[in-house]
Amino acid sequence: MGSSSAGVKLLKICILFVCLLATMPAISQNLQKEEDLLCGNFSKCLNLTVDIGGGCNGIPIFYDDIFPGYSVGMGMRYDYSQHWGLATGVTYANFFVKNHDHNVRSLLIPIEVEYHLAHFYMRAGVVLGPDIKTKVAANADILFRVGGTIGLGGRFQITPKDRVSVGLQCTLVETFEHIYESSRFLKPGMPHYFDMLMIGFEHQF
Repeated sequence: MGSSSAGVKLLKICILFVCLLATMPAISQNLQKEEDLLCGNFSKCLNLTVDIGGGCNGIPIFYDDIFPGYSVGMGMRYDYSQHWGLATGVTYANFFVKNHDHNVRSLLIPIEVEYHLAHFYMRAGVVLGPDIKTKVAANADILFRVGGTIGLGGRFQITPKDRVSVGLQCTLVETFEHIYESSRFLKPGMPHYFDMLMIGFEHQF
């Protein structure tokens, strides 16, 4: 199956997940008697996060070539109600490309909406960021990436204000290439799909 059709299917999965996440307020109201209360103190809702991950670029059922890689990130999440939060940050991702003289490296900036319970979370949003010197041809390299990301996992409290998290983060991005010596400065490239098993630490202020 071609990479373009695989990218379309994965993008549909991301859209479906976002739509499912958007219905969670109605579902949570039916399952819980209490209403979500807005946080009165900003500092009690602010969480700083650090995470590392390992995974692959692509999945076997869609791609012929699977490249291992890792990521390191820092971010913050503002829990604006009992079960909802907004998260953002910066993640450095590096994937090892076999039979090439370069790695696929990029900085990714996610902007996500999160729904969470005591020990479970799910999130979805958009992601964008610049590439770090990834050449795709003699006269072209990747300039930046734009796409969507979804994730789910669990959190476990270790102190009153500290928790560890374990989860799966899936990201589908469209690449935009810079063409040298051409009237067309940018053109869409091959979509990239990242599967990452994430382990994180967060501290609440």
